[in-house]
Amino acid sequence: MSQLSVPVRKALLAGCAALLLAGTPTAAAAAPATPAALVVVPMNPEPAPAGGRTVVHAFVANEGGSTAQNPFTVTVTLPREVSAATPFFPASCKPLPAGRTVSCTFAGGLGSGRTATALIPVVIPAGTPSGKLSGGRVAVAGPDASPDPARSSAAFTITVG
Repeated sequence: MSQLSVPVRKALLAGCAALLLAGTPTAAAAAPATPAALVVVPMNPEPAPAGGRTVVHAFVANEGGSTAQNPFTVTVTLPREVSAATPFFPASCKPLPAGRTVSCTFAGGLGSGRTATALIPVVIPAGTPSGKLSGGRVAVAGPDASPDPARSSAAFTITVG
C-alpha cells in the first residue's frame, strides 16, 4: 500500500470502510410487539375443613409482548356450597348481589410477563361433607384479555377435609 499514491490510498481505505459498514448490522426496525394477552393461571385453593376458611387466588398473567394498557375485571364464581368473606384484596373487589360471585377491577398498565392476583377468602359451612367442591371459576375480561375462552377463564375446586 505504500507504493500507492495518497489519493488512491484514501479511495481504497474509503472503499474498505464502506464494505465493512455495509456488512455491519444496523439498528434494524424493531419487530412489532405482540399485543397484551391476559390469561387466567389455574390454581386450586388450599384444602380446608368443614367450618373452616380458605382463600381463592385469582391469578392473572400478561403473556403478550405488550403492556395491558386497559383496565380489566377478574370475576370469581364460587362453588354453591361456600360463601365469600371479607376482607377482599384488592379493595376494588365487590361481591355481586347473588352472593356467589366477586368482581375485582384492576387499572391498566400490567406489563408483559407480569401478574395480578385477587384474594377472595371463603367460608366452608360446618357439616359440609369431605370431598371436592366444584363449580368454581376465575375469569378475566377486558380489551386485553385473551380471546381464547380456554385461556381467559379456568375452573377450580375446593377440597374439604
